Amino acid sequence: MASLIFFICLFILSLRNRSVATYLYGFLILNLVAAFFTSGHYIIDSFESFFYVAFNTFILHLFISPWRHYKGIDNITFLDYKKVTRFTNLFLVISIPIFISLATIAVFTFTYSERINELKYSGVFMSLLYSKFPIMVKGYLLAYYLNPIAYFLIILHFFYLSYGKTRYAILSLIFSLNLVLYGLTFFSRWTLVNYFLIYLISYFLFKNALSKKWRRVIKLASIGTFVTLFFVFIFISSSRFDEDVSYENKIPTTSMIQHPTYYSFIDYLSQSHMNGMKLLENYDFNSTQGQNALSIPIKLISSYLPLGLENYNKIRIQKMPNNFWKFNGLVPELVYDFGYIITIIFALIYNIIVTALRPRDSKISLYRLFILILLVQLPLLSIFYSFLPTLIIPLIILIPVRFYLNGGSA
Repeated sequence: MASLIFFICLFILSLRNRSVATYLYGFLILNLVAAFFTSGHYIIDSFESFFYVAFNTFILHLFISPWRHYKGIDNITFLDYKKVTRFTNLFLVISIPIFISLATIAVFTFTYSERINELKYSGVFMSLLYSKFPIMVKGYLLAYYLNPIAYFLIILHFFYLSYGKTRYAILSLIFSLNLVLYGLTFFSRWTLVNYFLIYLISYFLFKNALSKKWRRVIKLASIGTFVTLFFVFIFISSSRFDEDVSYENKIPTTSMIQHPTYYSFIDYLSQSHMNGMKLLENYDFNSTQGQNALSIPIKLISSYLPLGLENYNKIRIQKMPNNFWKFNGLVPELVYDFGYIITIIFALIYNIIVTALRPRDSKISLYRLFILILLVQLPLLSIFYSFLPTLIIPLIILIPVRFYLNGGSA
């Protein structure tokens, strides 16, 4: 309740000068309100429980507060348009085999099994794909590491719209859907939510840079897209939970919602609140020393070089046996990965960086936007999990992009 009141106050104050932070506070409020409907709200009944709530609230505020500087961008600046189109073409070429592979696998997985949860959690999913689509699996594995470049394509979509380059804008939009397709290949709902939220925030940022015609088109298209994604979300949810007796038996008797599919909607929004607080209660001050944050690069490197590190998934199961596969929220995941002190330092550094990259006179460089579209994922998805592991590779990709764009002022 204390966190809810705090974030409601910040949300109301931010309405006076609406920014990206307004939306981020709003998402946190939805998370905390939804917890009441599932009987999953954390009770403060001791100094320790107060500390966990206060720490979580403080760190989330550090991640969100610098986004109050982000609103009403009128102009996306760059140095050399030809260079921008060249690396746009590179991103599009990389995205084509990923798109074909993901679309093929997504169609297959939705038509192969009537009991989606059994296939999703059976452990035979990848073996099945190798046997059915050995070529497409290569594209699927490529997507695992390079799919985040689709976030750059969302930025490029708005960039080209703002300069009236319709063909590139449409192509960027189409292949940015790789984010959604990747999630559909394993019946995940979070990619639908992630894509819609990041597009919504991007539109809010760049609408002043768009013509009235494109604002109207995007509003109409967004309504259609939202309705489509909503029905896909419902389809995935009903396919996974309508006849899942084991899931139905886990619904608390005190919950206001007892229907498994309806409960899954609210639980999806709210579960990280209680899960995260319980994790902080059980934390033994022995972190994984950053292995979660570096899990994707480590997995890539270890496929070629023996690093002698214990498998992170095994470590995760040992550390959080009842929560390793659940949404636990950003802050508890960071604490388990780095400990309390480094989590505070990391949040402060993040706050400073996002503040330093803010627009000046309603203008911002294209390169900075590539960084920011990644950084905003941390608070945006904070009610689900830590996006930090997914950030590493695309941030590495941006290093040569910076040199190519001649110093990042593009």
